[in-house]
Amino acid sequence: MNDTKEPLLTRDQIVERARLELGIPITKSTIEKAAMNGTGPRPAARYGKAFLYEPRVALDWARSLVTPVAA
Repeated sequence: MNDTKEPLLTRDQIVERARLELGIPITKSTIEKAAMNGTGPRPAARYGKAFLYEPRVALDWARSLVTPVAA
């Protein structure tokens, strides 16, 4: 599961960290839609109705959404 000692993230926390740390303006809706169609980050655990994600996996997924602009 979580190999690092860093706490797992909720979807709201992924949104916050992607914006603050990466500058990626992702929304919770984007994560939810990606989860429904199987293209989102893989959850590491579930707590009640909340899915929890490893930070590295979630932020790598957020980075994968950014594409370079052709010059």
